[in-house]
Amino acid sequence: MKMITSIVCLIISVFTLPSFAQCYDTSLYRAVLPLADNINPHVLELAINAYYTARKTGLDHKGILTIVDYSLPSSQKRMWVLNLNSLQLIHYSFVTHGSGSGLLYARKFSNIPGSFKSSLGLFLTKKPYDGQVGHALRLQGLEPGFNDNAEPRGIVVHAAEYADENFISQYGRLGRSEGCFALPVSTSNSIIESIEDGTLLFAYYPDEHWLSQSRYL
Repeated sequence: MKMITSIVCLIISVFTLPSFAQCYDTSLYRAVLPLADNINPHVLELAINAYYTARKTGLDHKGILTIVDYSLPSSQKRMWVLNLNSLQLIHYSFVTHGSGSGLLYARKFSNIPGSFKSSLGLFLTKKPYDGQVGHALRLQGLEPGFNDNAEPRGIVVHAAEYADENFISQYGRLGRSEGCFALPVSTSNSIIESIEDGTLLFAYYPDEHWLSQSRYL
Protein backbone atom coordinates (compact mmCIF):
# COMPACT_ATOMS: atom_id res chain seq x y z
CA MET A 1 0.00 0.00 0.00
CA LYS A 2 2.85 2.40 0.86
CA MET A 3 4.48 1.66 -2.51
CA ILE A 4 1.21 2.35 -4.34
CA THR A 5 0.77 5.62 -2.45
CA SER A 6 4.32 6.67 -3.33
CA ILE A 7 3.77 5.89 -7.01
CA VAL A 8 0.51 7.85 -7.05
CA CYS A 9 2.23 10.83 -5.43
CA LEU A 10 5.07 10.64 -7.94
CA ILE A 11 2.65 10.58 -10.88
CA ILE A 12 0.76 13.57 -9.47
CA SER A 13 4.02 15.45 -8.98
CA VAL A 14 4.73 15.31 -12.71
CA PHE A 15 1.68 17.48 -13.32
CA THR A 16 1.47 19.68 -10.24
CA LEU A 17 3.98 20.28 -7.46
CA PRO A 18 1.41 21.60 -4.93
CA SER A 19 -0.65 18.42 -5.27
CA PHE A 20 2.44 16.33 -4.65
CA ALA A 21 3.27 18.33 -1.54
CA GLN A 22 -0.26 17.88 -0.21
CA CYS A 23 -0.12 14.15 -0.89
CA TYR A 24 3.19 13.85 0.94
CA ASP A 25 1.95 15.97 3.86
CA THR A 26 -1.04 13.68 4.36
CA SER A 27 1.18 10.63 4.40
CA LEU A 28 3.49 12.20 6.98
CA TYR A 29 0.58 13.40 9.11
CA ARG A 30 -0.80 9.87 9.30
CA ALA A 31 2.61 8.51 10.28
CA VAL A 32 3.25 11.12 12.96
CA LEU A 33 -0.20 11.28 14.58
CA PRO A 34 0.15 8.04 16.62
CA LEU A 35 3.55 9.20 17.93
CA ALA A 36 2.49 12.58 19.33
CA ASP A 37 0.86 11.80 22.69
CA ASN A 38 -2.45 13.60 23.27
CA ILE A 39 -1.99 16.06 20.41
CA ASN A 40 -5.02 17.61 18.75
CA PRO A 41 -5.09 16.11 15.23
CA HIS A 42 -6.16 19.45 13.74
CA VAL A 43 -3.23 21.24 15.36
CA LEU A 44 -0.82 18.62 14.05
CA GLU A 45 -2.25 18.98 10.54
CA LEU A 46 -1.85 22.76 10.61
CA ALA A 47 1.69 22.48 11.98
CA ILE A 48 2.80 20.06 9.28
CA ASN A 49 1.28 22.21 6.55
CA ALA A 50 3.05 25.28 7.97
CA TYR A 51 6.28 23.28 8.14
CA TYR A 52 6.14 22.32 4.47
CA THR A 53 5.17 25.81 3.38
CA ALA A 54 8.26 27.09 5.18
CA ARG A 55 10.45 24.41 3.64
CA LYS A 56 9.47 25.60 0.17
CA THR A 57 11.16 28.91 1.01
CA GLY A 58 14.37 27.15 2.06
CA LEU A 59 13.79 27.07 5.82
CA ASP A 60 14.70 24.06 7.97
CA HIS A 61 17.43 21.59 7.17
CA LYS A 62 17.11 19.18 10.10
CA GLY A 63 13.58 17.81 9.88
CA ILE A 64 12.73 18.88 13.44
CA LEU A 65 9.31 20.40 14.17
CA THR A 66 8.27 21.77 17.57
CA ILE A 67 4.56 22.28 18.24
CA VAL A 68 3.12 24.32 21.12
CA ASP A 69 -0.65 24.20 21.62
CA TYR A 70 -1.70 27.21 23.66
CA SER A 71 -5.35 26.14 23.62
CA LEU A 72 -4.40 23.71 26.40
CA PRO A 73 -3.94 24.78 30.04
CA SER A 74 -0.42 25.21 31.38
CA SER A 75 -1.08 22.37 33.83
CA GLN A 76 -0.86 19.96 30.88
CA LYS A 77 2.08 19.09 28.69
CA ARG A 78 1.56 21.07 25.49
CA MET A 79 4.90 21.05 23.67
CA TRP A 80 5.88 18.29 21.25
CA VAL A 81 9.27 18.03 19.55
CA LEU A 82 9.13 15.74 16.53
CA ASN A 83 11.85 14.34 14.31
CA LEU A 84 10.05 14.10 10.97
CA ASN A 85 12.94 12.27 9.32
CA SER A 86 13.10 9.37 11.77
CA LEU A 87 9.42 9.63 12.79
CA GLN A 88 10.15 10.01 16.49
CA LEU A 89 8.70 12.03 19.34
CA ILE A 90 11.87 13.45 20.90
CA HIS A 91 10.31 15.50 23.71
CA TYR A 92 6.88 16.00 25.25
CA SER A 93 7.02 18.86 27.73
CA PHE A 94 5.36 21.48 29.85
CA VAL A 95 5.84 25.02 28.56
CA THR A 96 4.76 28.40 29.93
CA HIS A 97 2.93 31.31 28.36
CA GLY A 98 3.34 35.02 28.98
CA SER A 99 1.94 36.71 32.07
CA GLY A 100 -0.11 39.05 29.87
CA SER A 101 -1.76 36.14 28.09
CA GLY A 102 -3.67 34.69 31.04
CA LEU A 103 -3.40 32.52 34.16
CA LEU A 104 -4.12 28.83 33.65
CA TYR A 105 -5.02 29.38 30.00
CA ALA A 106 -3.43 31.68 27.45
CA ARG A 107 -6.23 33.75 25.93
CA LYS A 108 -4.52 36.91 24.67
CA PHE A 109 -1.56 37.15 22.30
CA SER A 110 0.57 40.02 21.08
CA ASN A 111 3.57 41.01 19.03
CA ILE A 112 4.03 44.28 20.93
CA PRO A 113 7.13 44.91 23.08
CA GLY A 114 6.29 45.25 26.75
CA SER A 115 2.99 43.34 26.47
CA PHE A 116 4.38 40.27 28.29
CA LYS A 117 2.10 38.21 26.06
CA SER A 118 2.93 35.11 24.05
CA SER A 119 2.97 35.28 20.27
CA LEU A 120 1.47 32.90 17.75
CA GLY A 121 2.76 31.47 14.51
CA LEU A 122 5.88 29.99 13.05
CA PHE A 123 9.32 30.69 14.51
CA LEU A 124 12.82 29.77 13.33
CA THR A 125 15.28 28.77 16.02
CA LYS A 126 18.66 30.50 16.15
CA LYS A 127 21.84 29.69 18.06
CA PRO A 128 21.77 29.21 21.85
CA TYR A 129 23.53 31.57 24.24
CA ASP A 130 24.10 32.06 27.96
CA GLY A 131 22.53 35.20 29.43
CA GLN A 132 20.40 36.56 32.25
CA VAL A 133 17.98 33.63 32.08
CA GLY A 134 20.78 31.06 31.80
CA HIS A 135 21.19 28.82 28.77
CA ALA A 136 18.65 30.02 26.23
CA LEU A 137 17.69 29.78 22.57
CA ARG A 138 16.93 32.81 20.41
CA LEU A 139 13.91 32.75 18.11
CA GLN A 140 13.17 34.58 14.88
CA GLY A 141 9.47 35.24 14.31
CA LEU A 142 8.54 34.53 10.71
CA GLU A 143 5.04 36.04 10.66
CA PRO A 144 4.75 39.83 10.19
CA GLY A 145 2.30 41.37 12.61
CA PHE A 146 2.06 38.22 14.72
CA ASN A 147 5.55 37.29 15.96
CA ASP A 148 8.18 39.16 13.93
CA ASN A 149 9.10 41.24 17.00
CA ALA A 150 10.28 38.11 18.81
CA GLU A 151 13.96 39.08 18.65
CA PRO A 152 13.50 42.74 19.69
CA ARG A 153 11.23 41.54 22.52
CA GLY A 154 13.79 38.97 23.67
CA ILE A 155 11.39 36.04 23.21
CA VAL A 156 13.52 32.94 23.76
CA VAL A 157 13.38 29.35 24.97
CA HIS A 158 14.85 28.99 28.47
CA ALA A 159 14.58 27.08 31.74
CA ALA A 160 12.55 28.24 34.73
CA GLU A 161 11.78 26.73 38.13
CA TYR A 162 8.16 27.86 37.70
CA ALA A 163 7.80 25.63 34.64
CA ASP A 164 7.79 22.21 36.30
CA GLU A 165 5.31 19.85 37.95
CA ASN A 166 6.19 20.94 41.48
CA PHE A 167 4.86 24.39 40.71
CA ILE A 168 1.69 22.86 39.28
CA SER A 169 1.22 20.76 42.42
CA GLN A 170 1.37 23.90 44.54
CA TYR A 171 -0.55 26.38 42.39
CA GLY A 172 -2.57 24.31 39.92
CA ARG A 173 -0.77 25.85 36.94
CA LEU A 174 2.67 26.80 35.73
CA GLY A 175 4.18 30.17 36.48
CA ARG A 176 4.29 32.66 33.65
CA SER A 177 7.06 34.24 31.62
CA GLU A 178 7.36 37.61 29.91
CA GLY A 179 6.32 35.95 26.67
CA CYS A 180 9.12 33.38 26.46
CA PHE A 181 8.77 29.63 26.09
CA ALA A 182 9.99 28.64 29.56
CA LEU A 183 10.66 24.94 30.12
CA PRO A 184 11.34 22.66 33.12
CA VAL A 185 14.89 23.03 34.39
CA SER A 186 15.50 19.27 34.20
CA THR A 187 14.85 19.03 30.45
CA SER A 188 15.41 22.51 29.05
CA ASN A 189 19.02 22.02 27.93
CA SER A 190 18.17 18.75 26.21
CA ILE A 191 15.24 20.32 24.36
CA ILE A 192 17.31 23.35 23.33
CA GLU A 193 20.03 21.05 22.00
CA SER A 194 17.44 19.15 19.96
CA ILE A 195 15.82 22.19 18.32
CA GLU A 196 18.63 24.76 18.08
CA ASP A 197 20.00 26.42 14.95
CA GLY A 198 17.52 26.34 12.11
CA THR A 199 14.48 24.28 13.10
CA LEU A 200 10.85 25.38 13.11
CA LEU A 201 8.57 26.03 16.10
CA PHE A 202 4.81 26.35 15.59
CA ALA A 203 2.78 28.08 18.32
CA TYR A 204 -0.97 27.52 17.98
CA TYR A 205 -4.17 28.99 19.35
CA PRO A 206 -7.56 29.07 17.56
CA ASP A 207 -7.27 32.78 16.86
CA GLU A 208 -9.34 33.52 13.77
CA HIS A 209 -7.32 36.57 12.70
CA TRP A 210 -4.02 34.68 12.75
CA LEU A 211 -5.53 31.56 11.15
CA SER A 212 -6.92 33.59 8.26
CA GLN A 213 -3.88 35.82 7.75
CA SER A 214 -0.90 33.54 8.34
CA ARG A 215 1.31 33.18 5.27
CA TYR A 216 2.13 29.61 6.32
CA LEU A 217 -1.37 28.17 6.70
